[in-house]
Amino acid sequence: MSRNSINLIQNIFETSTDIFAQIINHEGVIVYANKNFKERLKLNSTEDYSKNYLIDFHDSINPIEIKKIKDVLQTQEAISFETVIKNQNYKFIVTPHLTSSNEIEFITIIGFVFHTGEDSVVELKSSTNSITKQNSDLLELIEKLSLQNIELTKTNNSLTEELINKDKFFSILSHDLRGQMGNMINSSDLIVESFDQLDIADVKNIVSILNKSIKKNYSLLDNLLIWASFERGKINMNLELIKINDVIKNSLENLSDAISKKNITIANSLSNDIFARCDLKYMELVFNNILSNAIKFSYSGGKVEISNNAANNEFTEIIITDSGTGMDEETRNNLLKIDKIHSNYGTKKETGSGMGLLVAKRIIDEIGGELKITTEHNNGTAVHVYCKKR
Repeated sequence: MSRNSINLIQNIFETSTDIFAQIINHEGVIVYANKNFKERLKLNSTEDYSKNYLIDFHDSINPIEIKKIKDVLQTQEAISFETVIKNQNYKFIVTPHLTSSNEIEFITIIGFVFHTGEDSVVELKSSTNSITKQNSDLLELIEKLSLQNIELTKTNNSLTEELINKDKFFSILSHDLRGQMGNMINSSDLIVESFDQLDIADVKNIVSILNKSIKKNYSLLDNLLIWASFERGKINMNLELIKINDVIKNSLENLSDAISKKNITIANSLSNDIFARCDLKYMELVFNNILSNAIKFSYSGGKVEISNNAANNEFTEIIITDSGTGMDEETRNNLLKIDKIHSNYGTKKETGSGMGLLVAKRIIDEIGGELKITTEHNNGTAVHVYCKKR
């Protein structure tokens, strides 16, 4: 059916003083109502469309009408009935529309004026035949309107859920940041107030605690800034062919102190001929975050392995495996959800914001790759990074 035909039929629904047109879903909630139905039901705002036609309008519609429509819900068969609206006789045709699995997706309710008596039989038949002839066009229009409304509802629900999740996300991060700032303030206050009574060993210990808090906050703010830039669409990726081993070596150098303190063995079996199309700066951040977690949850004297697999012609798979604490199923399932973000202590009571993997996944998604995690409680974790070869 052409766009002009759809506009014409929709215009008839909205402007005709004699036609009632309405769509309800399988639960009775209003999906669409034309001008006449809006006036009849006193629908004044968008919020009214969340009301249930079969429950919330007993003062406006005939109870028999409700019963007839409930019958359609049960039998899944079209029916017609007559009712009086403002001293006018109306014929209503109620038609269920089924999904491919033979369940009601929505119901259309169309009403038109007719006059009783023998003289109006021809007129009634003509009206009915006219509606029947236009049925295919009407159904297409109704389905279009219904699907648009359903998609809009889904979008609104999705946006609402996303906003709620982001509120939780920032609440968790704010709490974590506040805790770290509190540690920094307490440590600096202790130095200022008790400097004359502290020996060099005490000062060194306090400064060490302060240094850890500063580094953690810097890492958190750095990741948060990147995340915010992604959300605002302000990230510009400079995609080029990068030698992955060079990125890994830079990340390992950045983490050399943590590796040394826990006496972690790094087994890097990547060859120098593995390339991926990515952004050098952001890819280094990805591996910094992944390797940092691997070290954090490894036991002293443990081992972290870095290997690769030619997944297919399009992707290279980089695998970073540790033999540390691993994760239970619930922790793994919540690991990349912003509303579930949290950080467990490492094997040496190391702390973190829990944002590292979230940011890593966001970057990998942005360059058209994929990040997967396999883990088992008390049996280590493997992070699989899929990067495009070209």
